[in-house]
Amino acid sequence: MKFNATNRKALNKITICDFITTYQCAYCKSQNSWHSNAKAAMRDNSVINYLICSHCRKEVIIKVPFKEKLLEYDISQGLNEYLIQRKLETKYPQSHQFGTIIPFGYMDKYGAIIMERIRGDDLKTYLLKSNHHLHTKALGCAGAWLRYLHNSCPRGYENQHIDVEARIQYLDYTYGNPLRRNKTAYSAFSYLKKESAKIKTISIPATWGHGDYKPENIIYDGVKYIGLDIQLKDYSVFVYDLASFLNHLIIMGQGIRYRRMKSCYSQLEKGFLEGYGNIGQADKYLLHWIQLYFMLCYWGRYQLQNRFFAAYANGYILPTLTDLQAKIYSERIYEVG
Repeated sequence: MKFNATNRKALNKITICDFITTYQCAYCKSQNSWHSNAKAAMRDNSVINYLICSHCRKEVIIKVPFKEKLLEYDISQGLNEYLIQRKLETKYPQSHQFGTIIPFGYMDKYGAIIMERIRGDDLKTYLLKSNHHLHTKALGCAGAWLRYLHNSCPRGYENQHIDVEARIQYLDYTYGNPLRRNKTAYSAFSYLKKESAKIKTISIPATWGHGDYKPENIIYDGVKYIGLDIQLKDYSVFVYDLASFLNHLIIMGQGIRYRRMKSCYSQLEKGFLEGYGNIGQADKYLLHWIQLYFMLCYWGRYQLQNRFFAAYANGYILPTLTDLQAKIYSERIYEVG
């Protein structure tokens, strides 16, 4: 069967029908009681289904993973995500302020994960709705949630250096042409290279990472902050997750709907980092360098797509590069060793 949205929906429907006829409710133990209570969400590599038990009214999500742009279940990805959820379930007590999605089951035939449905707003939506005081508090909690995740790594923390040369080479090889055609972007790239000599001398703690930490991957239900899409792919320096989150926050502030956040970004960043805790000058210096590296990667990737994406990158990402260079300079380490 050729890949298209209709055919993927058909495969997804087979999975859900199997679930309805096979799985009893984990809460009330009733059979054949499930039905859909919201439209399924189609993503690039999965379909998210929302179901409710007609007896006890408990809600679940069934995530059916697919290989991107292929009409094939991604069973290995589904299993990996399920095992990560099970691992983290023991790290986050249910009574705690922070948590992760609770998995109820796994359908090995499809790689589908059955998990609780959380009613709440992701942090991006919450920031749009709430006032400035609540912004700072929420971002502090997002930082604390991430620290809790990092602290729970079984290996603990081990100091590492960043492979600076590999990152500079990657940028130059992959995005060198668009970088050289844009004065602002190339100036930022040159500054990144200039600071790399000091960056590679710095050793900071490494731990397991979220892998895609951003405001959209934290849900606040009014009581708890719950992390989503945790990958735990790499054991690397802790600032990668911080840089990812802060960069998404910066880009959000470039949009019209979130423009009021732009003027108070420094306070929001401060709240997030204070929530994470124990960030020194060398850590911030390295953090801002990684932020600039990530931003140049984002910008370059969009430039290689089409005019629409290139225009988006020039409007939302390019203006952030100068500010990040200034942040690197403000935290610059003049004596390392």
